[in-house]
Amino acid sequence: MKLIKLLSCLLIGGACLYSCSKSKLPDDGSNADAASSKKGVFTPLSTTAVSLAINDPGGYAGSVIPSDFTGLSYETSTVCTDDYFNSGNTTFINLINGLGKGVIRIGGNAADKTFWHNTTRGSDTRDTVIYQDDITRFNSFVENELPDWKIMFGLNMGNSNTNATIARQEALYASDVFGSRLLAFELGNEADLWGGYLKPPGYSRINFFSDWTNFRSTINGGFTSAGEPLPPYAGPTFAGNIPWLDDFTTSYINDVAIVNHHYYNVSQSNPSTGSATIAGMLEPDNGLITNLPTFISYAAKGNKPFRFSECNSISNGGVNGVSNAFASALWGIDYMFYCASKGVDGVNFHGGLNPAINAPYYTPIKNNSGTYTATPIYYAMLMWKISAINQFRKAALTANGLNVTSYYFQRTDGKRAILFINKEETENAGLSISGLPANAVLTLHKLTTDATVTSNYAAALTGKVMLAGSKVDANGNWASSSTSTVTANGSGNVSTFTIRAAQAVLMVIN
Repeated sequence: MKLIKLLSCLLIGGACLYSCSKSKLPDDGSNADAASSKKGVFTPLSTTAVSLAINDPGGYAGSVIPSDFTGLSYETSTVCTDDYFNSGNTTFINLINGLGKGVIRIGGNAADKTFWHNTTRGSDTRDTVIYQDDITRFNSFVENELPDWKIMFGLNMGNSNTNATIARQEALYASDVFGSRLLAFELGNEADLWGGYLKPPGYSRINFFSDWTNFRSTINGGFTSAGEPLPPYAGPTFAGNIPWLDDFTTSYINDVAIVNHHYYNVSQSNPSTGSATIAGMLEPDNGLITNLPTFISYAAKGNKPFRFSECNSISNGGVNGVSNAFASALWGIDYMFYCASKGVDGVNFHGGLNPAINAPYYTPIKNNSGTYTATPIYYAMLMWKISAINQFRKAALTANGLNVTSYYFQRTDGKRAILFINKEETENAGLSISGLPANAVLTLHKLTTDATVTSNYAAALTGKVMLAGSKVDANGNWASSSTSTVTANGSGNVSTFTIRAAQAVLMVIN
């Protein structure tokens, strides 16, 4: 799903004010990480003043953030091989556990192209067939290697509706194996696109609702006959057809445990939705801003959580030089915080390998012939993890026309923190802060690039990302190695300091 972008400023946790006036400020040296190297130096950039007013004791803005907000999404075909989910993939395991607690969603387009065989795999190497031992291996991986992660598992509804008893066998087996790790079965992957693809042309939401009801009823019948409790369901996951989601939640909200939807910042199949460029990706998405409250209200019909169970920067695998550029890390962390601030209960970044996509540039964890590495989107998820957000608080940002966002929040350790994201490619932000505790010390953790050859900071490609001075190592581990501090005066104000172009900074208040 792509929703058109028009705004140049977001409303975050209170108010965001801006004007077109720009006052130039000297660099105070806080962007020393842009120092020269043997390859060259950054072109000096101008600086525009912005300000953040903390509104304590203004209170909280929104609900407590779920501890499993973060998530990964993989095609069903990845479960049919041991390329990913096997206990020998130590680096892959470390990378996932490095993100904290979360949800692994299995599904995607491959969910409707993968068929259940109620036996063991034997010598069959096809990744379009899923067997009992595939489920067992995947569960063992999650149970033993990812103890803090739950499973959302997609069933083949698009191609199995005429023989839903096959899916019933799969659901019964998977439910028994997954046990308490099963968050929900997902029914219906982007069914609003099935017409002329998996179903006859003209396939409507009325057709889908009838099919969904029959499919779910067949599966439930198997559980009832086996004397087992009915499983939880999630979805359906429409590609962007809002009326379908509205009608579905009106009629079937009590039949699902989670309401899902999909989101892509730019749709490659529909160029009118936006530009598949760095600049286009970093622009605020007016459609998301407008429609997200509607999505949340649909889930609220039954007091159910709402999750973007599949999302990323650009659809159909992303775009080289954009989805795998440092800029995607800035987009990713802003997207996560924005969604959380508006009531979304979780996001699952899609990745891995897809038989229909030659190069999934947007994947959070890249698999290059068995070598697993962190991509820029992974660093966004890692920054979310170290932010340790518990609940948003009120603050007001005056952006002065810059493409910047800011979030003020309470952490799970009781401290308060600020996340500031400068999405400008060639303009520094001179940030001043008011309303802090007297003499507060802010510890700064910067998400940045180590590129030193261009003024276009956002264009640094994969491998040029650092968080708090460190990169994820070859074993999939990360540890902070470089932070800095700024200090408020006795009135709780911080004088202007520079946050350079294309940089996100987590500021923990001590």
